[in-house]
Amino acid sequence: MRGTSALVAPSFYEFGKRSVVESPFRLVNQHRIAGGNGVFLGPGMWLNAVEDAVEDAAEDSDRLLITIGDGSQFSGYGVLSAATSVHVGQSVLVAPGCYIADHRHAFSRAD
Repeated sequence: MRGTSALVAPSFYEFGKRSVVESPFRLVNQHRIAGGNGVFLGPGMWLNAVEDAVEDAAEDSDRLLITIGDGSQFSGYGVLSAATSVHVGQSVLVAPGCYIADHRHAFSRAD
């Protein structure tokens, strides 16, 4: 691991071999994020595991909200956010500036 990657890797649930996180970055609740081997997170990435959205958080303390498969690459300046679950498969290439998220909100009519 090089540079910043070695510093942030222990804070993830799992962070595979030869994986890289480039600065600057923003991580929220990274203990609920797992990355496979050879993952690349380019500069300006924001990974957001919305822990407040997990029902019964104490009972679900080991539940992963974001998983990133081996060899996936995020070019940078994008968002990966999960309230329930987001899974990125193996060898996925994501262009700069992409926003990937699930949601956990409802709509109800006021009338």
